[in-house]
Amino acid sequence: MKTRARSLMQETAARLAMQEGFRIPDSRTGSIGHSITMPVIRRVDREMHKMTKTTFLLAAITGLALTACVDAVPVVEEVDVLTIAPTSADRATPAYKSCVAAIAKQVGVSTKDVAVFDYQFSEAGTQIQATVAGAVAPWRCLSANDGTVAEVSYTGSEGAL
Repeated sequence: MKTRARSLMQETAARLAMQEGFRIPDSRTGSIGHSITMPVIRRVDREMHKMTKTTFLLAAITGLALTACVDAVPVVEEVDVLTIAPTSADRATPAYKSCVAAIAKQVGVSTKDVAVFDYQFSEAGTQIQATVAGAVAPWRCLSANDGTVAEVSYTGSEGAL
């Protein structure tokens, strides 16, 4: 990459030097001419900057044109499952009832003191998260859909129980 940039700069310098009336020493032919002066070098720098700017603008325009060619994909609205509160139909399921009873039994409180805030149903089973009065963190219960409780666990530190 550096050799390409160097040769490009030499070509540009030669072109500008010829415009200024200078001859550049050519190592291939052995001819000797005048050396390049500082104004010519500054013009070479400006010319290189213009080429870089032009290349950037060309790439940006090409990118915008290609972006316009892409088909728009409709965005499907995502639903955060964790924010879905249980409905009255959910409360009537065997899994819901058995999980609330299992959490209440584990903590030693009435089922009325267990407040379910997260209910996730799937074909594989049901997960419930609930708060209990006096607990720092919520409780979680995993149950089969027929009401068989697989696990009841406290989601916080067990030292706080």
